[in-house]
Amino acid sequence: MVGASGFLGRHVVPELRSRGHEVVAASRSGADGDALDVTDAAGCADVVARVHPDAVVNLAGAGVTAGSAGEDEMARVNLDGPGNVADAAARNGARLVHVASSTEPLAGHLPESVYSRTKADGTARVVRAMEDGHGCICVARVHNAYGADQPRGRFVGDVVRHMAAGGEFTVRYPGRIRDFCLVDDVAARLADLAIDPDAHGEFDIGTGTGVSLLRAATMIRDGFGAPDAQLHWAEGPAADPAPSSVAGDAGLPVLTCPTTLADGLRRLQEGNA
Repeated sequence: MVGASGFLGRHVVPELRSRGHEVVAASRSGADGDALDVTDAAGCADVVARVHPDAVVNLAGAGVTAGSAGEDEMARVNLDGPGNVADAAARNGARLVHVASSTEPLAGHLPESVYSRTKADGTARVVRAMEDGHGCICVARVHNAYGADQPRGRFVGDVVRHMAAGGEFTVRYPGRIRDFCLVDDVAARLADLAIDPDAHGEFDIGTGTGVSLLRAATMIRDGFGAPDAQLHWAEGPAADPAPSSVAGDAGLPVLTCPTTLADGLRRLQEGNA
């Protein structure tokens, strides 16, 4: 498991272990497992050769939260990294599950950020390898995962923290549509792909239901019983570069996350009570 110390990794690792699978956790920091920098091709090859796994799940990414990584780092981790991991997996006969982002633009659309562009370029490299028969590869396009331990700078987690603390929150693009998925559901779907020897190709992971950012924020506010004045919204200074992203939009098979946003938020709010 590459990127095991990240938000998704912290959920996918225990999900696989709960099903009786041995998991070798790897991350750049080496926290709770092996140290692995996906930008180091030789290092990737060495670790995968030593572990000799049945499958490699690549969750590594840089810049998912705005300002957390520079452009050069995003290019190395999000673009070069997937190729290094794919090469290492193929050389050792391991299946690869490459986790893509729902922020990656669909055909004909411009990327909304450097992060989305570099992630899309990295995914395109993996897809080309898959089409060339370069090992057994799955690409999982994960939509907006949220959970109690979501890092700062992510929409649902930030709104929850502000409402729980009695603070105010402003929604920049209130009409933007997103597919919000409870992280436990996402972890289960990624585990399904990791252990299925016949899984191959590209998939969407999401609920298949879009919710506007304003609606999601309003649901959170109301769940905490916060006054209306705690929530504000304002259209961005320019047209929204990414107005909608919902599982199924790209025509890919959808691996469904069953928990509705309302039920998922209820769980978060109970945890903050």
